[in-house]
Amino acid sequence: MKHIINEGTFKRSKTIFIVTGLFLITLFGYQLYNHLQTDQFVAKFPGDWDKVLGIAIGLFLIIRSRKFNIRARDIFIEIGKDQLTYRVSRSSSVNKIPLSDIDHIRENGDKIILTTKNASKLTIADFGQHLIKDDKRKTIKKSLLELNDSTLKNG
Repeated sequence: MKHIINEGTFKRSKTIFIVTGLFLITLFGYQLYNHLQTDQFVAKFPGDWDKVLGIAIGLFLIIRSRKFNIRARDIFIEIGKDQLTYRVSRSSSVNKIPLSDIDHIRENGDKIILTTKNASKLTIADFGQHLIKDDKRKTIKKSLLELNDSTLKNG
């Protein structure tokens, strides 16, 4: 089971690309329509392509705005058959812990803290730092606490 805590969201750069692309498409599309209507839909080769290129650039900007969805660096928790894989922040690396090394998982406010058998404490998720819906937060907590129950029964 994999829970993505923070998917790629609408960032400022993505919004600017989309708004600029829509503006260019609207502006150049309207200019092209007016130009073709006044010339009775007769186009001259070299002079009329600036409007078509403006529309193409607007489409390119909208398509390019998908680049700002950062999926490879998501904050996630994945519970596998034999290990727990997680990333706490986008800048950190992916951490893997074998399920056999987990001693206890507990909830401390907005944090979920994992204690390993060698007594080290690791913060698995900090919901206070990330915007996350309540239903997703509850399912993540529920699945981690179920993992806690299953590791205690097996260990």
